[in-house]
Amino acid sequence: MSESLTSIVDELNNLDHGAMSPVEYSRRRENCLVRGLNALAAEYGKEIETTRIEANGDMCFNIKGADRHQQVEYGEELAEVLSLVPRRTGATYVDSPVLPQNNWMWIDHFRVAQLLKLAAEHTPSAAASPDDAGAIPRL
Repeated sequence: MSESLTSIVDELNNLDHGAMSPVEYSRRRENCLVRGLNALAAEYGKEIETTRIEANGDMCFNIKGADRHQQVEYGEELAEVLSLVPRRTGATYVDSPVLPQNNWMWIDHFRVAQLLKLAAEHTPSAAASPDDAGAIPRL
């Protein structure tokens, strides 16, 4: 994965909530998550819409143009990575694989942190199977 995503994950892992106020900690954490999602998308040649932690704890991961009904999609490799954590496109979270032609979803901010950590170590491979030694377990 890109050095950018790796450095963002390191920054996220090194946040010390004891060294700052809860408000400052939450701001820095959200900043890391937003930058991480943008870096993840960029790694696969995609750009996402502006995101933040919503009141319900979700963050959107929408390919730019999806809200304007443009023909944009995640693609196979990014869909493989996004499938590592539960996410939703409706009322409930699902574990089913993300389809490459999809282009929007909601992910809980705790799952976003897990996704970024997994993605920083993940090398996509269309031929990889769950039995492969390098496979990453789904959460």
